[in-house]
Amino acid sequence: MERALLTQFFFSCPVELSLSSKSNPAQSFTYNKITFENETTILSRLLENLNTPCYEVVCWLLIDESITRRDIFKIETYFEKQLTNLIGDEWEFDVKLVPYNHVYSMENYLLTIEPHLHDLSRRYTDEIFAQVIVNSHLLPFQAIFLEGLRQFENRYASLYVSDKNSHVTIITHHAEPNMKDWFTQFDLLILDFDYKAAFELLKDLPDDRPIIKALENVLLMMIQRLNFSFENAYKYVVECEKYLTNGKEAIIETKHILKNLLSKDEKVRDLERIIELYRHIEMYVTIDDVPSFLVRFYRVREAVLFYLLRYARTSNEISAHVGKKSSIYQVFEHLEELYDNWEIDGHYGAYFYLKSQNVANILNVRNKSFLGHSRAGIQPKQLWHSYVGYSQTTMAKAKKRYLMDIDLALRDLGAQLDDNVYSINMLIIELAKQLKKSGEMNETFTP
Repeated sequence: MERALLTQFFFSCPVELSLSSKSNPAQSFTYNKITFENETTILSRLLENLNTPCYEVVCWLLIDESITRRDIFKIETYFEKQLTNLIGDEWEFDVKLVPYNHVYSMENYLLTIEPHLHDLSRRYTDEIFAQVIVNSHLLPFQAIFLEGLRQFENRYASLYVSDKNSHVTIITHHAEPNMKDWFTQFDLLILDFDYKAAFELLKDLPDDRPIIKALENVLLMMIQRLNFSFENAYKYVVECEKYLTNGKEAIIETKHILKNLLSKDEKVRDLERIIELYRHIEMYVTIDDVPSFLVRFYRVREAVLFYLLRYARTSNEISAHVGKKSSIYQVFEHLEELYDNWEIDGHYGAYFYLKSQNVANILNVRNKSFLGHSRAGIQPKQLWHSYVGYSQTTMAKAKKRYLMDIDLALRDLGAQLDDNVYSINMLIIELAKQLKKSGEMNETFTP
């Protein structure tokens, strides 16, 4: 059976922050439409002339690094719709946005592209990573090439399309197997959010140099954080900061988050804990760790429910106390009564999201699994198709829809998703690369 292609196309038109975005938030970005449409024509011609199966196309665009996380979801969806309109719905388009600025080096692009390609290599275990050779003079294109070759090895191919007759040529590359050295193993563990295993691997380096002490403490901080031990996590992040000379931005941001998680102001603390649960959820959605996702999905639903009961009251004279209830459904009924009686008002986006059919569908999958009232296993595809309500979509799009929905719910609570965990991962990988450059981690890893 012929292997399907996972086609990669790099667009040369960067997405910039619009100067009019402050006066008109709906127009928060701009790009060269003529260049985009011309390059879309090249992609369309190639797809129409492919003789090899190709069901999904990954499209890469550069994005101004100052564009917010909230806008990134919107921009990805916008370009996926544009590609479908211009090319057709025979293919699924998955848009990847790569942050850039004019001083980025090849190393910067490799660092930002690596998590995207790691996710693709995890999701597509048999397909050929087929990169269309267009705009190949640009550094981000070359970074996709180098990282694609490293992660997909003998599953990498180049696609050439003729200007004259639109003939498509596929050239496969036979790379040497990637030896799993210390850094490669460590890198993969961080991209999979396996901080505990990464910490165990770090013990192979009995060294008291500041960079290793910084790595130890940031890993221990994340281990404690994922176990909801925020006091210990705060101690480790403070200790980590002592050993860093560069890259402190992620650590400073994390200190602020942990302070909020430990705040004596209960409203600040409770909201930050909701956001923290969603940070965990996004991690587990990325790596398809469905049990860990569902445990936190259930808990964050309760956390938002009790947040509304406590802080959405129309008067301080209304009691925030919830009497003893036999089930979470009775607590929901109590909340509904308070809304009906105008004793609670506001945060309708979060309220109706909790009651939505999308959330109910995921809970139904959870309740019928070994995490609920049955012994059935959980299939990621079944879970995400249940969430969106239909099966004619990819898991990637269903997950993106979910992340956009929780961002909307958080926005209603006065918060939003952030890139803190991603920033911490980039800091860890950067520190490990500094060790590699020093010659500390060049030996082949032996399990």
